[in-house]
This record gives sequence, C-alpha cells and structure tokens, in this order.
Amino acid sequence: MHKKTLNCQRRLPCLLLVVLLVNGHSTLADESSNLRQAIELFQKGDIAEAEVLFERAALAGSPQAQFNLGVMYDQGVGLPEDDSAAARWYALAAEQGDAEAQFNLALLYDKGNGVPQDRAQAARWYRQAAQQGMARAQFNLALMHETGEGVEESIDDALDWYLRAARQGYLKAQVNLGLLYFEGERVPRDDIKAYTWLGLSAAQGYAEADVNLQALERRMTAAQLSEARKRLVGLRRAQSQ
Repeated sequence: MHKKTLNCQRRLPCLLLVVLLVNGHSTLADESSNLRQAIELFQKGDIAEAEVLFERAALAGSPQAQFNLGVMYDQGVGLPEDDSAAARWYALAAEQGDAEAQFNLALLYDKGNGVPQDRAQAARWYRQAAQQGMARAQFNLALMHETGEGVEESIDDALDWYLRAARQGYLKAQVNLGLLYFEGERVPRDDIKAYTWLGLSAAQGYAEADVNLQALERRMTAAQLSEARKRLVGLRRAQSQ
C-alpha cells in the first residue's frame, strides 16, 4: 500500500463562510457595527449589501471582515470569482494572525492561483497556521518537509508535524505517520506505532488500512500486538474527550 501524498489542496467551501460568520470568533460583539451589520445581512441573504459593509469593516482593519471578503472572492459568493482579490484580502487578514486566512493564502501560493506559484511562501503561511494548531496546515507542512517542496527536506520535521495533526484526529496525518513506521524506509520500522496510527485511521473509516493492519498482525509478536492495542485504546479515548 502506497503512502497517501494527497495534499490538502482544497479551498474552504462556501459553507465555511457561513459557519465563521455565525460562530467563528468569540469577540464578535466587540467588532465594528459595519461587521455586525454585514453578518446580519449575509445571514438574511442580502449578499450585495453585506459585501459593502464587509469592505468597510475590512478597510477599517477587521481581520474577520478581510477573511470573509477573501472567501467571497475565492468562491464567487456575491462577487465575481477573483483569486487575485482573494489573495489580497487573505494577506491582510493573515498578517494580523488569522489562521484560516493564513491557510487559504498558503493554498493560493501552493497552486499559483491569483499569485505567482511560490512553495516557499506557501510553506511560510502553512507554518504560521500550523503553529496556531490548525491540523490541515500541520499536515500540509509535514508533507512539504517530507518531500522537500518549498522547505528543506527533513523527515524529523515531517514526523513532528504529522504527529501534531494526527493527535488532533486528522485522518491523512494518521495514515502517513502509520505508513512511515510500517514501511521503515525513511524512519526506523516500528510496528507498534504503525499499528496504533493505522488503527486510528481505520476507526475513522479508512478501509485500506485493514490490509496493513493484517500484515502487521502477522509479523508482530503477541506482546507487541498487546502493547499496540493498548496504545490504540488510549489514543482513541483521548481523542474522544
């Protein structure tokens, strides 16, 4: 079974815009009246007027408004789809520390949509979002370190970021981490760790992991298998809390 190397190259879906508007920021009540009114109008379906007020709030420096404008241009929600405009608004919010904006800006640089393709810039913004705990960004940064795209190739850094994402329950990170330990080509083979992470991915519905789990069960000792299952139960319990 080959390692899954599919990068998280997907824009945030339109629905995420709505979720962020409703629930994204605990300090929403303290934002400008333009932002509050824009949210209310957006929820009522008055997208055109909401865009006007979002822009006013964005120009006044609100990272939430800047991010939401970026999504609207990115997805063509109430505005013509425009990757360049999306990148400009994402950049303003990203510079203020908005993790979702940092992630979306990284995707644009990674693909070269709206900005010149620049894997180093993509890695920069993935890293900033990853350092704020975003599992998707942690996974993408891990993959870049594993392949050496945009950053110095480092399997140790890749393992570190995969582990951070995997501990948050991120499926692709669990798969890649498990397969690295299963294959034992770039890191020392560790059947217990491989079984643990692939077992977690199987519990999330990754059916292909079953083939590797069966192979592991055939080559592991009874003691190793017992320890792996114990760790698996512990991690599943920790992630369910």
